[in-house]
Amino acid sequence: MIELSMGSTRKCIFCTETATSIEDAWPRWLLRRLPGSRSSIMYAERGAGAVLESWPTKSAAIRVKRVCGHCNNGWMSRLENRAKPVIESLIDDRRDALHLKSMQSIAVWAVKTAMVLESALPPSEWFFTDQERERLRIDESFPPWTSVWIAKCVEHSGLYSVCKRLRDTETVGAETATASVTTMAFATLAIQTRTMRLSSRVLENTRVTVAERAGPWDELILQVWPTLIDQVSWLPGMACRGEAGLHELTERFSMASQ
Repeated sequence: MIELSMGSTRKCIFCTETATSIEDAWPRWLLRRLPGSRSSIMYAERGAGAVLESWPTKSAAIRVKRVCGHCNNGWMSRLENRAKPVIESLIDDRRDALHLKSMQSIAVWAVKTAMVLESALPPSEWFFTDQERERLRIDESFPPWTSVWIAKCVEHSGLYSVCKRLRDTETVGAETATASVTTMAFATLAIQTRTMRLSSRVLENTRVTVAERAGPWDELILQVWPTLIDQVSWLPGMACRGEAGLHELTERFSMASQ
């Protein structure tokens, strides 16, 4: 088990209260479904290949003392109760379509989980801002330029989590465009979130694109946020095969400015 305690005097990442509660990054109901799984969280910079942090463990539990009791037992618990049946039905292939409310529940849960996992890093390495985490808590508003996808996995029975920090290969104004891409998988279900950030000095008409490596993405992944249609069909036409397939999904993006 990984248990990361940052001290009782630190404030909750989602509000201004003291962080006195320990949050399970992977919920207990999910760990019970995957007995014997191991967990590893890794943060890496794309390009230079530098690993910011990596925590492998013999246990799957990841517990972070970065939230308060009100958040943990309040809106986060309510979100968990909404997302759990949707996620479990996808893992078990018990549904053939996702409607708007289900897609939003998965997307909010995934972004919340990415924020919680990130809080295991030193605050200087955090990508999401206090305002973005607070808005997610207050009204489930996503950070700007956030997208979420889901995919089917085969030959994978455990937990997987990698966050890639992307930086534009060319300077945009005085700073660079950045993005945070978190890829997580629980047995047969993979979820990927991507949030982009432009410098405040970048003009509004500057277009920043996120290039994709060649791959069958249209057949492999389904976009659940932003919602493009009222429902998406599950299953996709293709699936990620084992950890090698998840690694390909993790390496899907690179940054480029135009």
